[in-house]
Amino acid sequence: MSRVDGILFDIDGVLTQDGQALPGAVQTIAALRDRSFPFRLITNTTRKSRRDTARSLGLAGLAIEESEILTPVLAARRLLQQRNWRGHYLVDRRATADLPPEAENDPDAVLVGDLGDGFTVERLNIAFRHLKRGAALIALQKNRYWLAGGVPTLDAGPFVAALEFAAGIEAEILGKPGDAFFRTAEQELFEGRGGRAALIGDRWETDVEGARSAGFDGILVKTGMYEPGDEGKGRPDAVLASIDELLPWLDSPRP
Repeated sequence: MSRVDGILFDIDGVLTQDGQALPGAVQTIAALRDRSFPFRLITNTTRKSRRDTARSLGLAGLAIEESEILTPVLAARRLLQQRNWRGHYLVDRRATADLPPEAENDPDAVLVGDLGDGFTVERLNIAFRHLKRGAALIALQKNRYWLAGGVPTLDAGPFVAALEFAAGIEAEILGKPGDAFFRTAEQELFEGRGGRAALIGDRWETDVEGARSAGFDGILVKTGMYEPGDEGKGRPDAVLASIDELLPWLDSPRP
């Protein structure tokens, strides 16, 4: 009997790094497929569409279907449709393929993802003015930074925080560690049947603690964004050197 009934994978820092598969990633995914073991990929990446993400993973040797990937952009699309809202997007144009057409005037919400060098004063001011006129602020994720070619680089979080401070409002967060995001992942992972899930990630805040708050096992890997001592900051159910150690952990006796 496996330790858990399904696995949620973070992508960057767990399966891939700078577009290349990390050691053991291809073999682990292949082994889970051979077992018909449920898994999904759950990522805070907001610079690509789901199709582009699947294509990038394929180029790295990981055969992943679009339907097996969950992103905050897809969660935003569902939210806008449910609320019948029109959005103004501070989102990479490659990711807007997964969103409804952008509102030209008077949006109901401002969506913020990782825009990289596109975070100009002009664009931030336009978004700020929409917020002052009453638009809601929606953060696709609120990560502080990520590693671009191994170099720490600002993510969406600092810019979300700037808009929150300037407008005097609080953003609604859609990605990890939001409980709703994990609940959607759980629903898709088990197709409504229920089961015990684990998330394997390289960030103790968004991955491990987010997973545990949702009632999942949180597994920390010492790759990607991991820094020495992170295992002591969170409460991981397991700490693995890399994805290559996942299958032995999965097959070990359940406590």
